Parts: sequence; C-alpha cells; structure tokens
Amino acid sequence: MGKSVLVTKRGKVFLDKIQINDIATCFYVDFPFARGVIFSECDFDWERFIEGFKFSLSKNFIEEDALVLGVMIAAGDRAHLDENQSICSASLLPRFLPASIFEKSWKKKFTKKLIFDSVYSQRLSPNERTFGVYPIVANLIDLVSVMRHGAKAVQLRAKGLDEVEAESIVREAVLISRDFPSTKLFINDYWKLALKYEAYGLHLGQEDLLSANIISILDSGLALGLSTHSFWEMCFALSFRPSYVACGPIFPTRAKEMPWRPQGVKNLSYWTRLIECPVIGIGGINSSNISDIKLIGCAGAAVIDGLVKNSSRVGNFTFLSKCWGDSA
Repeated sequence: MGKSVLVTKRGKVFLDKIQINDIATCFYVDFPFARGVIFSECDFDWERFIEGFKFSLSKNFIEEDALVLGVMIAAGDRAHLDENQSICSASLLPRFLPASIFEKSWKKKFTKKLIFDSVYSQRLSPNERTFGVYPIVANLIDLVSVMRHGAKAVQLRAKGLDEVEAESIVREAVLISRDFPSTKLFINDYWKLALKYEAYGLHLGQEDLLSANIISILDSGLALGLSTHSFWEMCFALSFRPSYVACGPIFPTRAKEMPWRPQGVKNLSYWTRLIECPVIGIGGINSSNISDIKLIGCAGAAVIDGLVKNSSRVGNFTFLSKCWGDSA
C-alpha cells in the first residue's frame, strides 16, 4: 500500500486508489473494525472526504462509520449537496469488503454491475417483502407452532449443536416448511446445510460472511438475510444485494451479548427510508414498543426475547402479530 491520506490513532486511509474496471473510486482502509476496500460509484475530492470524516466524528460517529459518511459527504459535494443531504442520498452510499474476501474471491471479477447492480440480486418479489413479526426460534416445536399460527417468515437459530444434530434439525425444518408454503424459512448460520436441503433462505451475521463461501451462496439463489449494526457493516452487507437486512439492536436486549449501543427507532427509520431492500428491526422488541417499529414502515420486527419471556411463545407471537396489525 502507498502513501496514507488520512492517519488517526486507530487507523489509516491509503491514497493509492485501486483500479477496478468501471468503479469510480476504490481505496484501502485499515481500522480495527474495518480493514478492507471501500468502493464508491462517485469520484470525489480527498480533502472534502477528510472534512466529511472530521464532521462525522464531531457528531460522535466511530471512525469506521465516519469513513462511510466522509465518502457520502465528499461525493455529495460534487452534486452541490450539503452534509445532511448527502448522507440521506442512497446513491452516494459506498460499499465495503474486508480485505480477506476481496483479495481471495472477488478482485479479478469486480465490476460496477457486480457490486452495485448485481446479477446476484437476492430481492424478494413484492408479496414476499413483508415479514411482519419475524420470530427467531431454537427448536422444531416452536417452529411448527409459529408456522401454524400464520408467521410470514421464521428463522431457525439453533446454536451449540454438533454436526449430526445440526444436519438433523435443518433437514427436518426444511421438510416441515414444505407444508407451510406461505411462510419463509430462513436458516441461521448453517449455510452448507441450507444449500444442501434447499431451504427458502439463509441468515448470516457479519462474522459468518467472512467464513462462508459467499459465491456458492449467491449462485444458489437462496434468499439471503444479513445482520448489520453500523454504517460500515451495512455497506458490507449491501455488497451482496441481500433479500433483507436486519438492523439492531434497536432497544437494549439480553438475548445476545453485543458491543453496540442500541440504535433506537431513529436509526431504524433512517435505514428504512434510505435503502431499497427490506429492513427488519431486531433487538429488545416486545409488546411495549413494537407499535413504534411498525409506524416506521420497515418490513418487519424480529423477536427473540419477546417470545422467550412469555410462558406461551405462540400466545405471545399471536399477541405481537395483533399489535403489528396482522391477524395471526
């Protein structure tokens, strides 16, 4: 890597731009949470990028997020947009790939069409874009129950299983889902099994993306849901044209240990308005706040804790669905 254009105590942005076919700007960044390549459809002035980066830091964004916002602000400046207009323009949102993925699998085949207008588009049809209350369950009993009670989508998230147990539960879940064609079944994490048994969809976290064979997943045509918690993770997720993105945690949650502060309804609303693919809120959603999520206009609300805390998971799912406005 060549001369750095930006250096902080936590990382660097490198001046030498990568030449990738018809993508206007590609450059390396090296920060604790974001080591890789940022891609932008727009060319921009580096000095304006640094100004946008510093502006974002002044608004209390972490440096990795400030990189993304700096690109948007610098690109927007070319179109005579101010900072706030720039960060609300979806066309200015860059993409990000960790260096390991870029160098290993994607560098030789990268084009503007692949990363921004992907032939791998995993978009859902119009009638599949609504999730409503999206239960995340850990066993087949709960899976069947919420399907019987009208769940539009359900995610099987069964952790801590050995290979035999994992294969058994995924195989059975996919077989069960055949009896409920109106319910979209997403398998969490077990991407090889989701491909093998032809599940409707797959949900991956950011770390899962690093270890999965993403090319095989995209080639399979499975619907793909991805977790996001920040600007740079959203840019990573959108590089794969997912069927939906889950944004969270929206509220404090004990369902999973997370280093991120709750994003709140305001951030969920921002992403729902900004990006085209369906956005699902997750984290701490329950009967006391689900109506706030619905008002935003997002595709759905994923619930884990909201089901577990109730003695009757199905009863709570039904109640939450009524709060959402579904007749489950």
